[in-house]
Amino acid sequence: MNIQFLQFLRIFVCLVLLAACSHSRGEFVLINKTRDVIKLAHVEICHDAFDMENIGPGETRNGIFYVRGDSHYEVIIDFANGKRLSRELGYVTDGFNFKDTLEVSETDILFYGHTVQKPPETSGSKTSKTSGSGLVTSNLGVRS
Repeated sequence: MNIQFLQFLRIFVCLVLLAACSHSRGEFVLINKTRDVIKLAHVEICHDAFDMENIGPGETRNGIFYVRGDSHYEVIIDFANGKRLSRELGYVTDGFNFKDTLEVSETDILFYGHTVQKPPETSGSKTSKTSGSGLVTSNLGVRS
């Protein structure tokens, strides 16, 4: 085999491996649109867990994660008054950057998603709005 071809092949394999190791990035903001204090908001996405405490009415909390493949948000909201909401929302996949909003109301958690194609300078974005599945759980199972 030609030495130049072998060098090209080595460089090509290194570039493919490097590209496979890079991940997209996701960001979310959780907004308390209720009149109650959120005692604990637990959000899981892409094997990352976020525990956010004492979120007052109108307040927000943010999270940043790496997109490591296909995933969705698992959200559990515990209010100070003892009420609980739980939803599975949205969708992320590697190859896109995400900026999502999780909006907590008195009775539901809403998802407003915005994907930005990698790299961020390129155009082509999508916006979607979905509601939760209605799943209510009785066990928090907080992990750190």
